[in-house]
Amino acid sequence: TEVDFLKSIEIDPRNLNVRHWYSLYLSAMGEFDKAMVQSDIIATMDENRDYLLGRGSLLYFARKNIEMRDLMIEVVKMDTSVAWAYDWLGMAYCELEDYDNSLETYFKAFELADGTVEVGAGLGHALGMAGQYKVAKEMADYYEIAAKTQYLPSVQRSFIHIGIGEYEKAIDLLEQAYDEHSWFLIFVQIEPWYDPIRGNERFDNLVKQMNFPN
Repeated sequence: TEVDFLKSIEIDPRNLNVRHWYSLYLSAMGEFDKAMVQSDIIATMDENRDYLLGRGSLLYFARKNIEMRDLMIEVVKMDTSVAWAYDWLGMAYCELEDYDNSLETYFKAFELADGTVEVGAGLGHALGMAGQYKVAKEMADYYEIAAKTQYLPSVQRSFIHIGIGEYEKAIDLLEQAYDEHSWFLIFVQIEPWYDPIRGNERFDNLVKQMNFPN
């Protein structure tokens, strides 16, 4: 809870990891300004710039996509081998509807991450949004089959189905994630990629079931 985060920060104000997770919690609750305050504090103490990716995630949830894009370009230049920097940069491009750069960036992330579903789902979503339905559908079907024999996060897989307009299937996966107590659902209120299914009765009921604090 927020009280626990604040107690931890009071005990050790220089614990950047606690501040980072607190900022994510605040974002998940829609408190974007307060989240960025924590990120600004982190920036004053983050001598090695280890938390720039974390700041990028906050900018994404706050829908500050131009600022996020520019920051992630900077992070990629710092180390061209970090898959997650390309992953978040691909998200920024996708949100800015710059699909050519999004796909180029996502394919690089996918390569660096050895095809992990967390990155693959973003790639599949971007492919769908870019109108490359066939390839995106093939990825969704591949993960559907693979999930029968290994655990693949349902929340991430839902992104591909949203990208190709299979909204009911996406909600099926989110309901499955709820049954699995997936921590990724903490962002369900603010995730931009869920915008197409907001207002859907099943999706709205799922959000209510999460029992977020007012």
